[in-house]
Amino acid sequence: MKARLTDSDVAAIISGRLATQIDASELSAAEIARRLDVSPACVSNWRNNRRELSSVKLYRMAALLGVPAWELLPDTGGTDGPQPSGPPACD
Repeated sequence: MKARLTDSDVAAIISGRLATQIDASELSAAEIARRLDVSPACVSNWRNNRRELSSVKLYRMAALLGVPAWELLPDTGGTDGPQPSGPPACD
């Protein structure tokens, strides 16, 4: 049986996967920020696990990076998953 992921685990996984995809892209943080209508600091906060993406921004980010959104998400093993209580969203 898989251990249940905590909010911090989920946020760290998303942040790590997001950072990997950003690094693999040819887009700068400034360009990503411009296209998502957020500040470059917000993009930095997402990739460094200081803020969480809203679900809308996560899907838009995935589309921008050319990956399916599920690739940014952890496998929760079909459990309820964590309840929201991580870092505040950055929209």
